[in-house]
Amino acid sequence: MATNDKPRSAQLKRSETKDGIEQVRIFCRVRPPSSVSGAPRWLKLSETEAEIVVAEEAGRTDRTTKVLFDKVLPSNVGQTEVYRDCVKDLVTRVVAGYPAVLLAYGQSGSGKTYTVCGPHAQDSKSAIETPGLVHMIAEQLSDDPRVKMLQVTAVEIYNKEFFNAAIPVERRSALKWRVIKDQLSIEGVVPKVIRCSNQFTDFFRVVASNRRTSAQELNDRSTRSHLIITFQVTAIDETDAIRCETIAELKVIDLCGSERLDRSGATGDVAKETANINTGLFFLGNSINRLVESQNQSSGSQFIPTRDDPLTLSISQALRGQSLFSFIFHVRGD
Repeated sequence: MATNDKPRSAQLKRSETKDGIEQVRIFCRVRPPSSVSGAPRWLKLSETEAEIVVAEEAGRTDRTTKVLFDKVLPSNVGQTEVYRDCVKDLVTRVVAGYPAVLLAYGQSGSGKTYTVCGPHAQDSKSAIETPGLVHMIAEQLSDDPRVKMLQVTAVEIYNKEFFNAAIPVERRSALKWRVIKDQLSIEGVVPKVIRCSNQFTDFFRVVASNRRTSAQELNDRSTRSHLIITFQVTAIDETDAIRCETIAELKVIDLCGSERLDRSGATGDVAKETANINTGLFFLGNSINRLVESQNQSSGSQFIPTRDDPLTLSISQALRGQSLFSFIFHVRGD
């Protein structure tokens, strides 16, 4: 039996696809309306489930903008369907050795944390009953016989500093970091080996209970930090008498919600948090726009800034087009 001498991590060119899976995919999930008024007057889903039509003013049908996605997930779609349509194939590619990033973005209160972490991530029993995407990822990886080692870390970005999210807030200190060969290295974060999905549930319950939150006018439990869960997957695949070992990472990011100070009602330290959150999201949006423009160009490539903010630095590989990138945009239904 032939054996690879060194583990490998598969590499993607900017425009390359793998078995019909595009390198960059963008989804949209609509949160159910929180009021009794029903569906929002400014938002309409198309019958193809691949676009939304946004009215510039509520109730106006003569001035609209059409936004296209790989798939639109309406408010009646549950967590299992979101995972099936947006994540399952991505995890399969990670096992095959392709690095990947899964990003949840949207306004405060649009349902990002519900999607990624589940509605009750701090309670192990509830997390099993209504899992977040991270729980289903851990289960898929734990059940895959090709996966020989699964390690996970949890890092929080708060006010432009990195923190170990597995440690209670009162015991934390900002972590030192450096860039080695264009890769971010954060000191003081020890990966936890996961041997079954229940171990991940227990680990993530601690992480979720340590999350920084505060009450806002837009959200009574608004997260104040970006949470990055990194799954490092070591897999062995034996096909055609070749034993191939791969190592790849999947980063799942629950972003803070974008907020307008005049609507959130934030003051003092919370206003500072909001300013830092919005700055990071601005730089992220700029980098993503550059990535999309670079993919659409027939020749040459643009410089994509990744060191403007800790957030963009954390996913620099994806922003440079060197990994699979799935983006779930969340829309409030009111």
